[in-house]
Amino acid sequence: VPKSGLLVIPKTGHTLNLEEPALFNRNVSEFLAMVEEGRWLARDQRSQPSEIMKTK
Repeated sequence: VPKSGLLVIPKTGHTLNLEEPALFNRNVSEFLAMVEEGRWLARDQRSQPSEIMKTK
């Protein structure tokens, strides 16, 4: 996904919003604010999949 992001939170599982609600809410709020302000940029080219992973 060209404008995707990744947030890794150590020692959490699939229910981060329940395990660390304040941390989850802060990160979602920051992400949404960046999108609304036009500050969420495309992924760094170095993180794009290699040619072998691309579909036609």
